[in-house]
Amino acid sequence: MKIRHFVVEEIKQTQKNYLAKKCHPVAVDSFGTEMTIEDVVFHVSESELLVLGYEKKELIVFGSFVIIKNNICKILYMHGVCVAAYKQGCGIVGRIVDYANNLVNADFLALRTQNPRLYKALKKQFRSGIIYPSLANEALNEDVISMGQYIVASLDRDSANYDCDGMLFRQVYSECLYQSIPFTGDDEVDEIFRKKLNLVDGKSRDALLLIIPSQ
Repeated sequence: MKIRHFVVEEIKQTQKNYLAKKCHPVAVDSFGTEMTIEDVVFHVSESELLVLGYEKKELIVFGSFVIIKNNICKILYMHGVCVAAYKQGCGIVGRIVDYANNLVNADFLALRTQNPRLYKALKKQFRSGIIYPSLANEALNEDVISMGQYIVASLDRDSANYDCDGMLFRQVYSECLYQSIPFTGDDEVDEIFRKKLNLVDGKSRDALLLIIPSQ
């Protein structure tokens, strides 16, 4: 896979719109829902780093990232990632995350998601094997809770919907991003999402904030 990236602040809005147009079919295919072009333009325009992956000149994955820094650590926040449906489960997300992390050398990865498959893939990806929240660390320590609050405040996104103790965004989406939540068959991973998300007919409007140490 060939990977390239763009520093978003260095490109014009016309190029952002062009890139969003190219990414839009991948996003629709990835989620299996009619995600709008406006959604993709937002993810591209509001990010700092856009990473694209190609096979034989075909765009098969893109990821958008924001970098959050303070005097203690650097956090790579994954604003969004989409993989063509036929390429899911092949480790492609890990390669995109590795590429982005090598560019910024972050201490932590963070993201908001409804997707247990993404959770499982990222847990395997990082050498620490630690991911918050999990069943093993259900009683979160104050450092993790504070970091979650800091991330949400830094992004200035949906803070009123964020439950810091559960690392949960409640009713944050107008509708589920997926036709149904994509469970993994891994009881430990799936139970986290079944327990925390308010599921109705396999769907939810909630999402988890995940925090993963890079080392």
